[in-house]
Amino acid sequence: MSRRLDLVQLRAVLLDSIMEKHTVQELFDSVYGCIRLPAICFDVSFRLVAYAFPRPFVFPHWENMAATGHASDDTVMSNGYLGYQEMMYAKGEAQIFDWGTCLSFPQACGPVMLDGRLIAYCGIMLENAEAADVLEAANMVSKAISLIRKSDGKEAADSVLLGRSAELLLLHSSAPRDITETVAKKYPPQYMFAVMKTPGTEVSKLQYVLGVLCTEGGSAIGCLKGDNMLYVMYSGLDTGQDMRLMMFKLTGTALKYGLYVGVSDFFSDLSQIRTAREQALLAADCCGGDSGPVVYGFRENYSHIVGRCAAGYFGQEVCVPPEVTALAMEDKKNGTDYIITLEAWLAHFRRPAAAAEALHVHKNTVVNRLQRIAEIIGRDPDECVEMLTAGVGMLRRAETHSREGDVK
Repeated sequence: MSRRLDLVQLRAVLLDSIMEKHTVQELFDSVYGCIRLPAICFDVSFRLVAYAFPRPFVFPHWENMAATGHASDDTVMSNGYLGYQEMMYAKGEAQIFDWGTCLSFPQACGPVMLDGRLIAYCGIMLENAEAADVLEAANMVSKAISLIRKSDGKEAADSVLLGRSAELLLLHSSAPRDITETVAKKYPPQYMFAVMKTPGTEVSKLQYVLGVLCTEGGSAIGCLKGDNMLYVMYSGLDTGQDMRLMMFKLTGTALKYGLYVGVSDFFSDLSQIRTAREQALLAADCCGGDSGPVVYGFRENYSHIVGRCAAGYFGQEVCVPPEVTALAMEDKKNGTDYIITLEAWLAHFRRPAAAAEALHVHKNTVVNRLQRIAEIIGRDPDECVEMLTAGVGMLRRAETHSREGDVK
């Protein structure tokens, strides 16, 4: 028969901890003394906040976290931790997990919220206790953690104040001068703004990526924008080498976590952050479709971005150059591949060999198609690169709008 928990006594223990201004670890020690069930709390980056269980513990996932102070990135990704956390966040309260990594160790786990923000997760093992009681206990402990963190003196520390200042700066069109100056003292120029998107609502993933990218004492600050977008501002960059390095790193991040990333141009004054954010948002808007996780830079894709925006606003008929329209009509009529060939050629710095490799065709095939493109448009493609780049961008944007309209 399952053991019942004394929830009245637990409530008294939690209230005492809150009134006595205990740390979260002290709270967990008291909770364990009351319910005698293993418990753990870790933040959104899977760094250990507190735990209460005898060691070595039989559940390796909790034991490893207790031993090292955190779960490694490989552990998080290979064991599907983010999926569990997203389920907790979506429900907004504790639930029973008894499958996957929890198959032999059923537990009640739930989110810890502070002022509407997800800050941590709390888990309690069921063992021989009544599941409904453990669920209630997990929800009670989560709320107590939130209250302790809210009243914790450390929450008013400079680092927390800086984080809130960063949120104001990143999210809003303008920020008070003192906020801008606070951030500028800690994070010097040059700056770069990145917008990271997920296909759907994946708050836990974004919170985790935020923790990975914006470590304490690092050169990046960030915050969530809604349930599927992350804003990150990098600082202290060199406008030459660092841009290439950052794009390389962001591409790795995009592929690893399944993100679509838009990147602004460099800027040196935080008063320009609104413009940089708009650049990154426009670049991110080019991501998606069938391309998979990808990184788009505003500067590198300027013509493409302008073309897509113009076509979306004015319509394909007005914006797409007649030369590009003629190529699209030829493809539709005869099943040719002039548009994708032109697109690949432009994307690979007008190098037929590189375009051929991307298209998985022979170099001569690309050369022949370019010759035929020149005949159709009546001009050498090398002489009208900007027009063709913008035109293809407009065409693709129009096609995207058309598909979205069909779905609706």
